[in-house]
Amino acid sequence: MMGPQGILDRVAKVAGDWHLANLQPQIAACRRQWNGHTTIDVAVFGRFKAGKSSFLNHLAGRAVLPIGVVPLTAVITRLRYGPVERAEVRFLDGTRRAIALEEIGLYVAENENPRNRKQVAAVEVELPALEPLAPLEFVDTPGLGSAFAHNTETAMQWLPNVGAALVAVSSDAPLSERDLALLAELRQHTPKIALLLTKADLLTEPQRAEVLTFVRQQLRSPRPTATDRDAPPPAPTPGPDRPTPPGRPKTNGPSSSIPCGLARTACGRCSNVNCWPPHPAPRDRRRPHRAPQAGCVASPDP
Repeated sequence: MMGPQGILDRVAKVAGDWHLANLQPQIAACRRQWNGHTTIDVAVFGRFKAGKSSFLNHLAGRAVLPIGVVPLTAVITRLRYGPVERAEVRFLDGTRRAIALEEIGLYVAENENPRNRKQVAAVEVELPALEPLAPLEFVDTPGLGSAFAHNTETAMQWLPNVGAALVAVSSDAPLSERDLALLAELRQHTPKIALLLTKADLLTEPQRAEVLTFVRQQLRSPRPTATDRDAPPPAPTPGPDRPTPPGRPKTNGPSSSIPCGLARTACGRCSNVNCWPPHPAPRDRRRPHRAPQAGCVASPDP
């Protein structure tokens, strides 16, 4: 019987043979987990300024991650338990550099590292205060939907690595369409998703209850899937104001069609939207066709 490693190798081979590049991040994440990655990644996602970094600073018991009134987080930052406080920058070229905790903002903040010019892959932080939460490893991701599109791209590219997800939703703007789209995307990578309602301390008790009720209702409401959204619209129903396509029985009522030349405007070649079947538009729009076309019909004017 094939073991997990054999199954993973076979999936990787099929993905390579069929050039399924979109599966490579998931395969790489599975290999890391299989090769001794003992921690559980808990990624914190959400819109910019939703309070993700503030929440993680609260867990750490100190201001480790930069916060501000403008979008700040630009680079993936990982926080986990360690016997001593330490921070390390991992660059895209594979090199590493130890830094002080006070220097983290120089590498992860958008204003200090615009568009990631310093080529940082991630910043890893170890704190003794996180011992009660081990083996969880928290991942602070850039905020979604800010003016910096590359920040959203960085967060979405990290999705295949997620073990569990916290989605931060601000109480003053709970559960937008963007949040619902993110939840749908996350479900493709992990079933372990929790909603984190931030800034709840700014609301009164009745307001918090109202927000919670609204969020629960939105989560329970059926949402169209990607397949539903991509499906073509249903064919129009023939009637007195729309001609019956060839091969279909005509409906009862007034005459369903007349030659296109008798209509107020003419068929596809002459811009009549009710014409069936449509004709290609003329190349010279300065001299539109007005004469009837063989086999072309249009419904009479109302």
